[in-house]
Amino acid sequence: MDSMRKSIYYQLFVPSFYDSDGDGIGDIHGIYEKLPYLVGLGVTDVVLNALLETSNLDSLYATTDFMRSDTRFGTIDELLYLIDSFHEAGIRVALSLPIKAVSVYHPWFINATSATIHGDYNLFKEYFIWQVGRGSSGRRAPKLTSNLPVNSKYVYQEKVKEWYLATSDGYPLLNTENPRVRREIIDILTFWREKNVDAFFLEGLHMSVRNSEQDVDIPVYKLSEDIFEVGRGNYKLLRDILEKNDGNDHKDVCLFDAEINPTTASYLLGDTRLADHIGNDVVITENRAENKGIFRISVFLEKCKKKYSISGISRYFSYFEDAYHERLLQHILNKDTIHHDVAAKSLCVLILTAPGIPCLYQGQEIGMFDKKNKKTMERNLPMQWDNHVSAGFTMSLYPWKIIHDNYSKINVFAQVHDADSVLNCFKKMILFRNEHLALTEGTFVPLVSKSKEVLAFMRETSEEKLFVVCSFSEKELNYKLPEEIVAQKAFCIFSNYNIVSASPHRTIGLRPFETRIYTTVISDRKLLN
Repeated sequence: MDSMRKSIYYQLFVPSFYDSDGDGIGDIHGIYEKLPYLVGLGVTDVVLNALLETSNLDSLYATTDFMRSDTRFGTIDELLYLIDSFHEAGIRVALSLPIKAVSVYHPWFINATSATIHGDYNLFKEYFIWQVGRGSSGRRAPKLTSNLPVNSKYVYQEKVKEWYLATSDGYPLLNTENPRVRREIIDILTFWREKNVDAFFLEGLHMSVRNSEQDVDIPVYKLSEDIFEVGRGNYKLLRDILEKNDGNDHKDVCLFDAEINPTTASYLLGDTRLADHIGNDVVITENRAENKGIFRISVFLEKCKKKYSISGISRYFSYFEDAYHERLLQHILNKDTIHHDVAAKSLCVLILTAPGIPCLYQGQEIGMFDKKNKKTMERNLPMQWDNHVSAGFTMSLYPWKIIHDNYSKINVFAQVHDADSVLNCFKKMILFRNEHLALTEGTFVPLVSKSKEVLAFMRETSEEKLFVVCSFSEKELNYKLPEEIVAQKAFCIFSNYNIVSASPHRTIGLRPFETRIYTTVISDRKLLN
């Protein structure tokens, strides 16, 4: 791989990808059987999510052993063979490590709640964050302070008679201020490096520097733990990992699904190379969370402009769907409508032309949905491979999760031979992205539109300029092209509809969810078929 900028990551949720032995749960051999599919898609890196031993397959932080894959997925020999097979195919393997928290059944937490481990002192208790409760009984939860991770809470532990800090769903948060914890995590990375894992996605770490919303200017060489208001221990962890690596740039530690604002990220991505890439995408953390699942274009452009002007384009992951949030596509459509394919293609174009390193989530490439079950949303549904029973995911009639009702129409088999399918749109756009330096190295210039339902931006280098316009409306809209695009006689080389006119007009009509790409380079003036 000649450049990280040309990387295409694919997040794979192991228990939901493909079941090869008929027990209803995806497995390691199932991934191996679908390796040709991933090669054909054009991805360069695969991220294995939910691979580790867990007390709850569907939960991010229910890990019970960070040095063991779940036995329900297969043996360690099968895993090593899978990693070697990916490498032979030219695909790097990254492992998701949700080291922010652990299951209450993890040995560390079990030992932490024992009376004593070493004499009168319990070393494992300091692996977690404890507080004495309020009130005479201590049964009232301690108050949450501003220097704690977002969405955390205190949970009472009867054996200890104290409260431990936990995630919103009750998993004990690790105390990375404790050097023993940091050494344990480094040992975990070393263990998997020896198994030929190429990179690590450290999931859910929170960090922010003091006065991070202000224009502060702290030289990188003065970066220290003292400037962090939240996540000081996490900073120490990254520093320790770097030192363990003899101070060399390590292109294998990435922060993902992280609560890190652009100012803090600029320090972390500085000369010290504490992290290679960061994936706190504006769609996930800044947009949908604030707007109840609605994709607001103005918020997207504002956050992108701020982020990429501070820290550069090539050090961020760009992801619109992941294993931990509801799929964006169905929020745009609200329901499975006749516009499903064009809307899915529009998101395809956006993720592969937006700044950052594209990171797809399994099923996104065919336009999969989550499923609402009573009052909750079921995520990470089994991959829809064909229109047979259980969507071709398993031979079992009882997969570990429900299959979406739309599997007979939305599946890989139905799309792989359809030149106009969502899947083939992803394949074309991956090739297109790698052929255009404006998308891998160019600047990002957002354009303000009077319509709140049209997203437009430029990607450009000194030799190439691409203009992308996306409609997120179910209605037909009129849109005025930028004057420079009209003046330079830009040529429309892609649309998720049949192109009516490739030449630019001052005002163009955008059909429901239509996306277009214009180029100003004369040699590129051919339609992307």
